[in-house]
Amino acid sequence: MPEESSEIPESYLQTNVHFLHKEKREKIFHQWTKSILVRFWDLENDESSLILDLKVKIQSTELLIQAPVQNGYAKLNLRKGQENRITMVQIPIALLTIGKSVQLTLNGVTESATRINKETDDIQNYSMCFLQYVFLIWNFMDAIKVGDIFRTNVCLKKMIPLFYCHSELSKYLAKCIDYIQKTEILLSTKMSMKVRAASFINKSGHIGKNKPEDMEKENQVKLLKELIRGLGSNKTENAIVGISKAAPVIESVVHHFDEEAGICELRTTHKSRSLESDLKVMLIKTRELNPLSDQGRSLQSYKGINANPIYSVNKEKFHQVVLRTAQRLRRGQISDETEEDASDIEGGDSDSDDPGSLFE
Repeated sequence: MPEESSEIPESYLQTNVHFLHKEKREKIFHQWTKSILVRFWDLENDESSLILDLKVKIQSTELLIQAPVQNGYAKLNLRKGQENRITMVQIPIALLTIGKSVQLTLNGVTESATRINKETDDIQNYSMCFLQYVFLIWNFMDAIKVGDIFRTNVCLKKMIPLFYCHSELSKYLAKCIDYIQKTEILLSTKMSMKVRAASFINKSGHIGKNKPEDMEKENQVKLLKELIRGLGSNKTENAIVGISKAAPVIESVVHHFDEEAGICELRTTHKSRSLESDLKVMLIKTRELNPLSDQGRSLQSYKGINANPIYSVNKEKFHQVVLRTAQRLRRGQISDETEEDASDIEGGDSDSDDPGSLFE
């Protein structure tokens, strides 16, 4: 029997997928998912595979060079003299901003290198950027449901640069750093495991039914506010204390009554899947748009957006902000007045120069 090819026929991807058996459809789905994830994780290490388009001017000669980036430096191989000797020049990518010229002196000859803006597909970059947020949120939600205390910290570390892109004074940035610092550095091993395990709560005891502990606290506070509001004009201190103590019993009685009476519980999230017609429309539009293809398309609202949301972040400044925040939290200072005020402003200061950031 000849070995079955792993290549996906283009005709199947376009029109004939729904005619295949379930096993083959699942195989195609997993192959496409794997290819998307590979492209997504390549963006995580974007610097190693990044190539910058530079216009180098040597005396009166202009050259267009594609310079690979390694360890934060763009490497140029220039031929000098009649012997065409190759000379390697390294330029920090922090200096290579679009449209700005960098002066170089090589063997007594003054040269200039300017980074030019390469035409990109905004729809493709937006889709890849959106997928990074989606995969991170799904991973975080799954880690919470299964109670994976180690994967939760990994997700929080991934979120730190994203919050920094929004504002270096973001309170969520400080929350992530504070939780990671306490559970991995400051607390003892035993206390760290207690704090991590106490971050989740499972009221039903079923597998994969964990929820964040702070969300449960917020639901309890909401219930107490409703009960206290029901006291009307009888809001005395003793009445509030008594109704607060009786809140779990009242909630249990109301829950069992609604269950026996067949009263549906109102939730803010949908339990049912989308309608089949909506899914078909989405598939048709996605196939027509082909968001993962590079066709040089432009978006007015997200013009020039990068596929990697943290690509334009100044890494040195980012490291300084993280270390400064960690040191402040270690001293027990939760937040400064200026930082607390600035973090409440939508779109605070950030060194991200991405013109099409999703946070805008």
